[in-house]
Amino acid sequence: MKERQKNNIYECFPIVENRIICLLNDDTVLEVDLRKCLEDVPKLETILSNERLLSTLKVDAGGYSVSINEDIIIEKRVLLEHGIVIPIYAQVFRDFAKHSIVNTTEACTMLECTRQNMSHLIKTNVLHPLKNGWRENVFLRGEITSVD
Repeated sequence: MKERQKNNIYECFPIVENRIICLLNDDTVLEVDLRKCLEDVPKLETILSNERLLSTLKVDAGGYSVSINEDIIIEKRVLLEHGIVIPIYAQVFRDFAKHSIVNTTEACTMLECTRQNMSHLIKTNVLHPLKNGWRENVFLRGEITSVD
């Protein structure tokens, strides 16, 4: 990896109050308040506080910028300038996902139940998927293991 690419972005996701988390190739984690980026990216004003649009956040090719709703582009330079390094490593997020997130198939195995039973647990608010899918849902392992 070239020196200039070491702090490129490889993953990003929105969190609360117009903030995003960016995971960088050098294992750094940045928290960026998008309101602080308004001077550099005026179009951000139109999407702030719109959770649906913020959920379209993605890393652009090469990790030199992120985009929201395909047309609002925030350069890496702006994110680095306004971001705060969080004292946690990006590897921690990968380890967390690997250890703590399970899909429907894994959850069914853990609970020794069918997909139909899983569907019922979701509909009755016993389980709360992190992400709903057509065939698969994603859950926190701790929520699955705490089901009575």
